[in-house]
Amino acid sequence: MSLPIEAQAEPVTSYRGFRATRDGWLLSPMNERLWTPGLNRASCDVRRHRAPAEGCTCGFWSYREPMLAVRYFGYDLGPSQQDLHLIVEVLGYGRIIVADDGYRTEVMKVNALLDVEQGVDLTPWMERYDVPAVRSELDVAIVIEGTLTALGEDVGQLNRIGIRIDSRQLVVSMHSLIVFQLYSIPLGTRVRVVRDPLDMEVVGVRVLDAHDGEQG
Repeated sequence: MSLPIEAQAEPVTSYRGFRATRDGWLLSPMNERLWTPGLNRASCDVRRHRAPAEGCTCGFWSYREPMLAVRYFGYDLGPSQQDLHLIVEVLGYGRIIVADDGYRTEVMKVNALLDVEQGVDLTPWMERYDVPAVRSELDVAIVIEGTLTALGEDVGQLNRIGIRIDSRQLVVSMHSLIVFQLYSIPLGTRVRVVRDPLDMEVVGVRVLDAHDGEQG
């Protein structure tokens, strides 16, 4: 489905992931195109037609929900990553093709940065693109370290239980072997857990020793 520019009363709000440079620039994750403040226009470098087009993959991709952007762009948003990634709210204009989970768009601009408690100062990108940072409750960390404080909490999902790392509740599948490993770890133990970026369920756990986290 395509929304002609004449039919759009308002720009379409959605979310996408970006690679981010430490000096405040945002780059497209696939081709490292540098995004400028204000409007950016997509192009098709293969078929040379107006982007986006039916039967092609051109156009700026974005998603209806922030978590969908995390899943599809496959980002670990942890602050220790060498390659920094941000989730951004964008506004779409012009030709827009609607997909199941989001959009392919002709013209797009950065509208806001999502503050998801990455431990990253967003000021360089706020100043570069003249946009605010919007607080989000999105829990997107893939690797989490902390103290195991609870096991077996009800999360309201079939065959799922909750655990807590410090005060953060995480979800574990009862069909995962990780459940047996977790129940062998005493409460109060410092652990590192890993989550699947697709469903954000815990898929790995390791007990931390006194040397973990020390600076060399």
